[in-house]
Formats: sequence, structure tokens, C-alpha cells
Amino acid sequence: MTAATKKQRRKPPLGIVTRPGSSLRNKTGPWGILRPVFDWEKCTGCNTCESICPEGCIRHLEKKQYEADMEFCKGCGMCAAACPANAIEMVEEHRQLIAALRKRDAALSKKLMVDAIENARKAVLEAIMSGASVPIELD
Repeated sequence: MTAATKKQRRKPPLGIVTRPGSSLRNKTGPWGILRPVFDWEKCTGCNTCESICPEGCIRHLEKKQYEADMEFCKGCGMCAAACPANAIEMVEEHRQLIAALRKRDAALSKKLMVDAIENARKAVLEAIMSGASVPIELD
């Protein structure tokens, strides 16, 4: 072996290389765009999907039934590509959109509640200022 060959072998690989299952320490699922949907009718129970998943996030539930843990699934599609029965379909995941809508709805609900309380307070103050009686209910 020549010195040039030894030097060439020592070059680090391009990109980042990590061990399988590294996302179990780092939940990377939320940024995934695709998610696997398992068709349990087509599944043969061969276990290929569970074996090939680079993150180890596919779990065997029971005979011919698997699921992906979406906290860790990156949506790479390797399970679907390797499935000999074509029992896995990769579908678009709209988690980021859903999270944004939930956040917006929570903020809107809070604003509506604050507005309702403020309107009720104004109505009570107007009734008091006009001399009307204000019924008070005690629970």
C-alpha cells in the first residue's frame, strides 16, 4: 500500500454520519414532511420495515401490525421503499400547519374570552351608573 493510498483512506466521509437510533435522544419527528401509513390488510408481517428504519422508530404492535413513533420518525420513506407487500404509504404530514392553527385558535379563544369579560364588565358598570339593579348570583 502506498503512502498516497493510506492518505486517501484517512479522509473523513462527506456529510454527517451517525449511528442508527440517534434521534431517540433528539426528537426529530416534528420537522418531518411525510409520515408512513401502514395497511395492516396488505402486511405480511415480514418485519422488513422495522429492520430497515434508520431511527428504529417502527414498533411491532401485534401480528402483521406496525406503527411509527411520530416523535422520532423523520419521514425518510425507507420503510415504504423496502416493504415487499407495498403495505406502507408515505403521506404528507401537516404537523407544522396544525400546530400553527392550534396556536392561533388558542390565542383567538383567549382574546374572545377577554373581550367577553370586558363587555360584561362594561355592561355591569353602565347598569350601576344608570342606577339599575344588578343581580348577583352566588354559587
